[in-house]
Amino acid sequence: SPATNTNRTLTLPDEAGTVLTTASSILDVGKVLQIVTASTTLSTICNTTSYVGTDLSVTITKQKADSKVLILTSAFVMAYSSSSGDSIGGGRIYETQSSREVFDFRRIVRSYDAGDVNVAAATHGLTCVDAVSGTGIRTYRFDIKEFNGSGDIRFNLDLDGECVSTITALEIAA
Repeated sequence: SPATNTNRTLTLPDEAGTVLTTASSILDVGKVLQIVTASTTLSTICNTTSYVGTDLSVTITKQKADSKVLILTSAFVMAYSSSSGDSIGGGRIYETQSSREVFDFRRIVRSYDAGDVNVAAATHGLTCVDAVSGTGIRTYRFDIKEFNGSGDIRFNLDLDGECVSTITALEIAA
C-alpha cells in the first residue's frame, strides 16, 4: 500500500526505455495454464525386460508452443518373485502421440532374495518435465518393466487387491 504522505510522484531515470502500462507476457512465465488429472484401479503384470504400458495415462492439449508439461505420478508398483532371486522393476513416462520416452526413472523398486517369496512394494511419487515445443494433444502414460527377468513387476496390484494410482499433467508457461 502507498505511504501515508500525499506525494504520489513517480520519477523515472533520464534513460531510454519502455514503461509497461499493462500486463506483459513476461508476467506469465511459470503460470499454470491448465491441469488435467486421471486415475486408474486397473492392474498390469509385467515379466519382460521391455517396457509394457499400463492403464495409467493422462491427455492434455498444449495451448502454447513454448510451454512445458509437468507430470506428477503416484503409482503403486511391486517387485514380486516366487522363487529365489531378486526382482527389479523400472518405470517411465511415455508420450504416446509421438512414440517417445519423456523420462526413464530406471529402477524404482527391488525385492531381495529372502527365500521362497520375495516382495517389495510402495506407492511412488514420480515427477518429470516434458519440454518438447509445439501445441496439440499429448498423452502421457506410465510404463513398467522387469530388469533382470527373475520375477514380475506388478502395477496397481497389492497382495490384498487393487490400488489406485494417479497421474497429473500441468501445462506451465515458459
